[in-house]
Amino acid sequence: GWNENPMNEWNTARHSLDNIIGSTNVRFRIAYAADGGGVSKVDGFAFDDVWIGDRTQNVVYEYFVNTNIADAQSYYPQTRDLEEDLIEDIIPIHYHTSYPSGDPLNQFYTSGPSSRVFFYGVSQIPYARSNGNSYFDFPSRLNTLAYFKAISDSINIKSLSDPKVDISISAVKNANTCNIAVNLKNNVDLTGKMLGLQCAAVKNSINVSGKVYHNILRSFIPDASGTAIAGNLSAGESQVINLNWTPSNSDEFANAKIIAFVQDLTTKEIYQAATYDLSLITDIDPVDIGELVSVFPNPVSDLLYVVSEVDLNEIQIFDISGRLVRNYSKLSRNICLPVNDLVGGVYLMKGNTLKGSFVKKFVKQ
Repeated sequence: GWNENPMNEWNTARHSLDNIIGSTNVRFRIAYAADGGGVSKVDGFAFDDVWIGDRTQNVVYEYFVNTNIADAQSYYPQTRDLEEDLIEDIIPIHYHTSYPSGDPLNQFYTSGPSSRVFFYGVSQIPYARSNGNSYFDFPSRLNTLAYFKAISDSINIKSLSDPKVDISISAVKNANTCNIAVNLKNNVDLTGKMLGLQCAAVKNSINVSGKVYHNILRSFIPDASGTAIAGNLSAGESQVINLNWTPSNSDEFANAKIIAFVQDLTTKEIYQAATYDLSLITDIDPVDIGELVSVFPNPVSDLLYVVSEVDLNEIQIFDISGRLVRNYSKLSRNICLPVNDLVGGVYLMKGNTLKGSFVKKFVKQ
């Protein structure tokens, strides 16, 4: 806009279009409004570089929890609902803390959660961080619906930004050792920044005394302090960080993923994150029930049908790079999945049932 005191630079505004997914007749309007206060003369305003496209920023949602804290237990269902609702935009990690003692998921790996508690200065549980620099400390007597709405809004806003770094992960399993390559490319000049790479092994779910917990940190690789990143790289420059992980037993590869994220050690902002599904390289072969499940049509443009002869517990859809783009739970035997908003290409569907697992490949037109 311009008037007697003209603006010297453009402002950027972004808005989520999730609510029009599947619509075939959409009209965009730009509305101008003002209360008139202090406006003596307005000559006009302009809009430039209108763009519609896919979001590329993944938001890391770090949740601090303990199985022995009543509030943490009572808020857990809302936490899971939040994560499932925003599965395309967030990468969740749950840290089971050492206070109070006795949490079996903390006893498996104590140093990792303790390191993140110290890094953020966490003083009470439950506690959450969105992309490192937005925190939520769950005050007593809170309105949980309003509070989780505030967390969701914060994540949605962060997901609309452009990532300062691009990340991709590849992995190879040799015996009981996993060789991990994390590829980084700067999208902006980060010269002089103090940056660290955190690489985590995370279990999708674990059953403890009949209760299922999700997205549990099992190990930081190579350790809880992370890996320093060269801070003298300008925009467009790349680097590869190679890491090795030898878990305590081969079961740690099953139902697990690698999560890598770049974090500014001064501001605590997380620049970007990526995931890699470890089942892609594991030699643990679950019972294949693929013949009991049909997926059609293939190729598909709008609706994908899944017809199963056994009850479906969970379905996950991954893109060709191994990134989880859909996650469905609490399913019936026959379901219909909308895929019209997926980018065209090859996708992998993984399904879990009480009788075994299946993997199906489909093409989105």
